[in-house]
Amino acid sequence: MRTGVCISTQDGELACRALQTAIGLGCDSIELPVDRRLLDRWSATRVNRDVVSAVASVECVSACMDAAMILDVTVPYDERVRYASAQAEEGFQFARETGSPNVRLSFPCPDLSMWYEAAGCRIREQQWDMLAAVISPVLRRAKALGLRILFEPQAREMCPDAQSIRYLFRKLGDFPDVRGICHDPANLWILGYDSGEFLDEVQSVPAVVHVKDVQVAPSASAHAEGEGWRHYGPQRPVRYRELGRGDMDWPSILRDLIARGFEGPFLVEPQLSHGPEQTLEREWRWLQQQLASVHARARDSAGRGRGGTAPPESRCRRADRARSQVAGRRRFVTW
Repeated sequence: MRTGVCISTQDGELACRALQTAIGLGCDSIELPVDRRLLDRWSATRVNRDVVSAVASVECVSACMDAAMILDVTVPYDERVRYASAQAEEGFQFARETGSPNVRLSFPCPDLSMWYEAAGCRIREQQWDMLAAVISPVLRRAKALGLRILFEPQAREMCPDAQSIRYLFRKLGDFPDVRGICHDPANLWILGYDSGEFLDEVQSVPAVVHVKDVQVAPSASAHAEGEGWRHYGPQRPVRYRELGRGDMDWPSILRDLIARGFEGPFLVEPQLSHGPEQTLEREWRWLQQQLASVHARARDSAGRGRGGTAPPESRCRRADRARSQVAGRRRFVTW
């Protein structure tokens, strides 16, 4: 079972310290951000070479595109294609340098009204056709390089949920082997969606899973007390917590993922503002303990003659649990 760390911070010093900590812990999978400032810093400190030699694999690198730029009709089509290709190429080159098979592309889009009609839950097809036309050359390039593009549903992005992921994948039907999902149950939880239901809808086993915990504010004004509260939309504020200290039922999520055949990598995505060494070590060891517990339960089940894998939670029961856990929260609706 592969486990590791997703380093998502854009702070160069924190990223380097977290990376060294991950290497010291013996993590066998790493996800790295692609950012010119970080690349310069890593090049100066030779950290990128240390990664290649010290861990089993760099599992994914993450790059960012401006969806608003890609869809700006005032910008000539050829220029938008060049922009998208240039942004992706930096990630492709870094993936080849580190041996990563995956490049996670992020498409921040603050104006979701660009994507959805106000009534009828209809997607604005013209916008998605335009997006597919612009990024298709990016996927062709990835295919030629033997790389896979991962999409991660989350708030304030062009693909926040299962519906949008399914629609985009249909538009990119010529590249079934080049596109995949980076699954982050916490991002879905923030929007009121259940991890298992999402995977049922997209009918896909993820390529990578991000592991982090969140806490939902008990009331709309609770964010005034304490630190770290964030708004990702009209739903209640949330804040990131150390694994095991938030509201998410990670043991059940891990059991469900393993029952679906996912064997890793599970990548801890630590919140590094309180110090990468202590936070990262505690969260990585917590994940190791939870996975060991899941496997122990599976062995116990096998010994009682119920098969070698812990049975997945039924869909109805999971839906009931999800509804009870989001009770009182305002569900984020994009259309």
